[in-house]
Amino acid sequence: MKYFFEYHHWIGAVQLWVENDGQPIATEIPHDRRHINVTIGNKRVITINLPCVVDVNTKGEVQRGKLFNVRLNELKSGKTFDRSSNHIMEKLVAKWMRKDLVKHPFVFYCLDCDTPVISSINCKRIRDMPSEFWADFMDYWHCHKPDMEPHQKGHHVAASETLLHRYNNPLNPAVGEIMLSDSFIYINKDWIPEKFIYDEELVRSRSCNTVIGSFTKEGSVRIGKWNLRAEIGGFLDVFDPSNYVLYQIYNELKAHSIRLFHLKGDDKRYIIWVFGIGSCIQFDKSRMLNNCLKILYRDGKPAESEKNQNIAELKVEENSALINFIQHLESVNRQLPEELRLLNEWKVSYISCE
Repeated sequence: MKYFFEYHHWIGAVQLWVENDGQPIATEIPHDRRHINVTIGNKRVITINLPCVVDVNTKGEVQRGKLFNVRLNELKSGKTFDRSSNHIMEKLVAKWMRKDLVKHPFVFYCLDCDTPVISSINCKRIRDMPSEFWADFMDYWHCHKPDMEPHQKGHHVAASETLLHRYNNPLNPAVGEIMLSDSFIYINKDWIPEKFIYDEELVRSRSCNTVIGSFTKEGSVRIGKWNLRAEIGGFLDVFDPSNYVLYQIYNELKAHSIRLFHLKGDDKRYIIWVFGIGSCIQFDKSRMLNNCLKILYRDGKPAESEKNQNIAELKVEENSALINFIQHLESVNRQLPEELRLLNEWKVSYISCE
């Protein structure tokens, strides 16, 4: 028997679904109001931990096909949900950023051969890039791009040249500097060349010859975080490749509030629809997943009706990351009760932002 609940804290609602083959079901909420006991038939009882204290007077129950549905409202505490800003989106912060690295000694190892490639010992400076796709947002950051007219003379020419250099100069790390985006680590190619093999546009680990990165068009070394294992302050961690796709979606959500996406890989295309930002979910006895995106997805190109909507086309350059992202959606979809797995032609899934 499967059960699944979804908690939307911004509206204070919990939805619980229990798979049921027709046996009578009874529910009871104990005095602590943080659990619900579900009795199936005459003897089988399961206790489900709830994500919040619930109001027992708001319980609504209905049998829908093979699913028994319980709706509960969170017990009001007198506090209201602050809608002055998007607190949920503000919490979506990538890991292995400057705030993580400046606090403790760190080492990044090649994921394949476990050889250290970058460490804090000889690192002089760490900076976060303004965005994974900072160049794409230049039009939003500057209302006027400085230019230089042929008739400009004297100090005006010098001033214009300074502005041109400031705004058009490539964003390159210096020797000994680490620049961090959501999914990549950037370093100067002349900093630690003994750690890498530079193979035309590819960057390989010198110890095992595994491709771990590439060169940017400006000539910097760009290493995918998912190709590394981090040791920060004595704690080991890895980077989920699907986050590369997830963070691209974040950027579009934050910048343009787009919810419909066309993901393009090397040979696969998918349409995903994002909503329910910030949901908490749990399957059976698995741990609760917080700050989830609810995602409807299907493979293929946009339908004619979708082309007229505000849809973002995302070209996923790392095809393995797209495969990993879709595999994650499929895995979660299989864990849902069968009748919740599809909504018309869309598959239903969730992905945690933590």
